Amino acid sequence: MFPIGEVRIPTTPAINATTVIASDLKALSGIDGASLLALSGDILENFYYGGVDTPTTISLARRLAELEGGHFAILTPSGQSAVAAVMFSLLGPGDHVLVVDTTTYTTRWFFDHHLVRMGIGVEYYAPQAASRIVDLFRPNTKLIFMESPGSLTYEVLDIAKLTSEARSRGIYTVLDNTWSASSYFRPFPHGVDISVLSLTKSHGGQTSISLGAIVLEQDTLFERIKSEVALCGLNVSSETCAQALVSLSTLGVRLEHQAASTASVIAALRSRPDIQRVFHPCIPDAPDFPLWQRYYSGYNSLVTISFNKWPDDKVERFVGALRLFNIGHGWGGVVSLVATFDVNRWRTVSKAPAQGTCVRLYVGLEAADDLVDDLNAALDAAQR
Repeated sequence: MFPIGEVRIPTTPAINATTVIASDLKALSGIDGASLLALSGDILENFYYGGVDTPTTISLARRLAELEGGHFAILTPSGQSAVAAVMFSLLGPGDHVLVVDTTTYTTRWFFDHHLVRMGIGVEYYAPQAASRIVDLFRPNTKLIFMESPGSLTYEVLDIAKLTSEARSRGIYTVLDNTWSASSYFRPFPHGVDISVLSLTKSHGGQTSISLGAIVLEQDTLFERIKSEVALCGLNVSSETCAQALVSLSTLGVRLEHQAASTASVIAALRSRPDIQRVFHPCIPDAPDFPLWQRYYSGYNSLVTISFNKWPDDKVERFVGALRLFNIGHGWGGVVSLVATFDVNRWRTVSKAPAQGTCVRLYVGLEAADDLVDDLNAALDAAQR
């Protein structure tokens, strides 16, 4: 609730100001790190500077910290910039970082392009090797990057095992927690140091915004990364943050509807003889199902399918015959999406248990029966 005099409104409005006028000199924040990092109880008391923080951005940051179970949150213009800000804050030339091989391709591009160019050693580990991560540690290992479930084929990491081994050696752990939408997994009780989020996905996807977030428990890490974000000018729009706050108010309802639809879609796909395998961590015979059960309280609506020796033109006929699933990248919005990919194109130290061109589905907010009918009709059309 946002107070306006004697009344309140349900969500924080977009408040923009690059000029903040103080009532007297004592009320004017200094231009220093202490003012940047000051935290007050009232969102209206720490209006530092419009380009850095406003009551709107502070409200969203606090809401995300609450959802993730952290103490602090820092907003960035995108999920990619959230990853970049963390790495630039914590790593330097000569450091060594371990990255899960199933991280999303855009994150991999960042590591391979920017960090390697900075003189940072980037080494990938197979998700199955997480239990033996100590074998990959070096004296200069500074950070472990995790994405769980992994991109496209949804391998689940033994997160507590990884963080325990890292913490005992003073190594930072960073988790991309976008898949769980701050709803199905709380990272900090399991030892994670930093959680990064692409708010462009489930959190705010229905409003087509671009935002990212970094959530933490430790005040020293917060101070270090918040300063880096401010000094790099990674400011966010109050209008975008206001949209994200509205979107968060429907997050639970959307996820519940999509989970039910996803269960129907998975059941329908698994009944088809033309489907070789359906990838989703909630499937009981999935290899990582026990880990998913241990760590997660629910699941999102990304589903990948591989076919029984289908040539590429047949896969294309299937995709082209879909009517409710729209061809497109990204996920988290209202409409269902479909895209094709080579399952092992980006991996370097692990292989997915699939062959050839696969299809990733994002199950949106359409009726489950309609989505199932669409998939079955498209599969039948491709067979003909």
